[in-house]
Amino acid sequence: MAHTMRIIRRFSPPPKRTKTYDLHEELAQVRLKVGTLEQELQDPWGRVSNYPWDMALKDQELRRAQVERHATNQAAFVARREMKGIRHAYFYDSLRRCRCIGAVVLSDFVFNF
Repeated sequence: MAHTMRIIRRFSPPPKRTKTYDLHEELAQVRLKVGTLEQELQDPWGRVSNYPWDMALKDQELRRAQVERHATNQAAFVARREMKGIRHAYFYDSLRRCRCIGAVVLSDFVFNF
């Protein structure tokens, strides 16, 4: 914990959260794409014709979209974890600064009694 506090500069502004929000937006689009592909595969009388090669192409497209969804999900998860870590480090840093104000009084109290 002390190591993370040392890394972050004392009065640096909190980080912008654009990366996380962009990833979540992308994840929503990929989920929508996967959902529509699944629906099209389940409903042969819809836009997809009932020919086996069309179904195979759709299936391939669905698998590709699922892989993309998984990758985006992982990236969003990692970004969230990073943001959480940074926020925690800032919180501990501010706590340490607050503690430094009363450090002399506290140390006197601890050592004298």
